[in-house]
Amino acid sequence: MDIITLSIFLGLIVMVSLGIANSMTKNITAKVGVDQYMVIRTFLCVLFLTGIFFVGLFEYHFDLTQILFGLSLTLIGYFALNFLYRGLNIGKIGLVSPVSSVNVVFAILLTTVFLGVKLSVVQIIAISAIVAGVVLIRLDPKALRDHLTKNDKTSLNYALISGVLMGIFLFASQIPTRTLGPILAPITFESGSFLVGSFVLLYRKKKITLPEIRTSVSIVIAIALVTVATVGLYYGLKNGNPAIILALYSSNPIVATVYGAIVHKERLTFNQYLAIAIVVAGVISLRVFS
Repeated sequence: MDIITLSIFLGLIVMVSLGIANSMTKNITAKVGVDQYMVIRTFLCVLFLTGIFFVGLFEYHFDLTQILFGLSLTLIGYFALNFLYRGLNIGKIGLVSPVSSVNVVFAILLTTVFLGVKLSVVQIIAISAIVAGVVLIRLDPKALRDHLTKNDKTSLNYALISGVLMGIFLFASQIPTRTLGPILAPITFESGSFLVGSFVLLYRKKKITLPEIRTSVSIVIAIALVTVATVGLYYGLKNGNPAIILALYSSNPIVATVYGAIVHKERLTFNQYLAIAIVVAGVISLRVFS
């Protein structure tokens, strides 16, 4: 399998798995809370990844320096999410989400400049189309037409900071991944996130309570999908074309939107249909014209 085909294949796995998982997360966090879910999510993800690690299907290299570097990166990832949640809390989703989508732009730019990933003109156009589709599906035209309040402007600043920080994390995480491998690297990242999340939970004097069985099953399924997406993402970043992987990774809201339309009978807008068509055209262009 050539690199382009491998990248598209893994990117689609990441896109679908993460899109469905994120769709399930909304109901889960409503019942258990964001802080508690983050701790449960990272803990179970580490367990699943460790199980895969001991199966021995993937290469790895133990390097203490890279592990410590990977753990330090989780702080960037944590603050990226923290600023995003702050923005969503005080601003409009239709404004905050599109601006936060700059993370994939920063990640791809940094990857091509500093890691020497080369892209053809067609690939650049196709990836740009995918990113545009992601922004379009999250965009709320009504929010743009409304007068921007002080909270809106502050939330946009938070969203931009979040996008830049997450872009840096997605770029920088490739460095330890190249040494540690596609399993040991995410184990490191998720372990760091678990430690940060646990500290936040303790600081806020919250306790983990076991949810009802139905919610617990949903949590396990969602985190299993997150684990699949994580393995696909980091295997693709190490062995495929990172720019293509990152573009498809960022497209998971497309799947979440389709999932909502099918499962929750949500009605799609013209913008959402157009966004889906643009992303699909971008993916097809990557395969046909690369």
